[in-house]
Amino acid sequence: MKDNLSIQEQLIRKIESLRHRIGEMEKSESKNKEEGHSLNKAREELEEQLVRRSVELSRINVDLQDEIKERKMAQAETIALKKQMEFVLGVTKTGLDIIDSDYNMVYIDPAWEKVYGDYRGKKCYQYFMGRKNVCPHCGVTKSLETKKPVVTEEFLAKEGNRPIQVTTIPFQDEHSNWLVAEVNVDITESKKAQERIKVFSDAIASAFDCFLLTDIKGNITYANPSACATFGYTPEEFLKLNIAELDADPKFAKKVRQEVSTNGKWNGEVTNIRKNKEKFHSLLSAFIVKDESGSPKGTMGILRDITGRKKAEEVVKEYASRLETQKQALEQKNVALRELIEHTDREKIKLKRISPSI
Repeated sequence: MKDNLSIQEQLIRKIESLRHRIGEMEKSESKNKEEGHSLNKAREELEEQLVRRSVELSRINVDLQDEIKERKMAQAETIALKKQMEFVLGVTKTGLDIIDSDYNMVYIDPAWEKVYGDYRGKKCYQYFMGRKNVCPHCGVTKSLETKKPVVTEEFLAKEGNRPIQVTTIPFQDEHSNWLVAEVNVDITESKKAQERIKVFSDAIASAFDCFLLTDIKGNITYANPSACATFGYTPEEFLKLNIAELDADPKFAKKVRQEVSTNGKWNGEVTNIRKNKEKFHSLLSAFIVKDESGSPKGTMGILRDITGRKKAEEVVKEYASRLETQKQALEQKNVALRELIEHTDREKIKLKRISPSI
């Protein structure tokens, strides 16, 4: 009996233990189900993130490919533009170089490099001028000191003293180091033109005739020394005058200006007036001055004071008048003399008839 009870108690404890284990297993299974659900949800979210990320990466890849393509195109355009620029620089004899703050050559365009050779490891004053020291009045030095562009004129000794205008422009690189870019423009033709202009200007300045320039409204913009001496005005006073103020006969002067405006030129005699109000005669040659496009820019008048000639003409005219008067008087005397001779001859004939022996 006791054994049966003991077995029964053991069975009951085992059943309770089994129930407990079953309960624990059920709890564990429920927990595993919840964890499995969470895991599935996390997996789904991860898959969604992976899809989104894949889309983003695909879009980024497309954008990156486009950017690479654009960069290649930009690089190709830059290379083409560089070649074009270097070609233009070579044709126009315009040099481009870059120099650092220690006067080391950093870059020079290919056309110029062909003339001067390899620039690497050389100072600018050594490379261009064959000097051992910095050039006097160096534009690079001034530009780096002021941090402003500097314009100078130089003569290239290695090119037969070819004249150039150098524009030195300071700038900083990506490391904040200061450098300068030099744009070197050939001014040989400009110098020749300046020399021709100077010769022409000197010729006008020393000319005996008066040279006057005006703008389109007739305001005087230039008067040479002869004009100043003839009219009595200083160069500064001339710049405050209109050409009409030099005319003694406004009506005739207006007619002359209309003629110049219509036909582009006029030649003839005019009457002018000096600063002291004295009138004088002059011989004027006036014509239109045009700009590069062919549009009227003003007028030039070349004027010669003919007061002396006029006085000489009056003297000659007076002398001619006197000669004419004397000629007429002489002719009258000749007529009277001829009449006297004829009368004398007739009287001689009469006397011979009366007295043949006479």
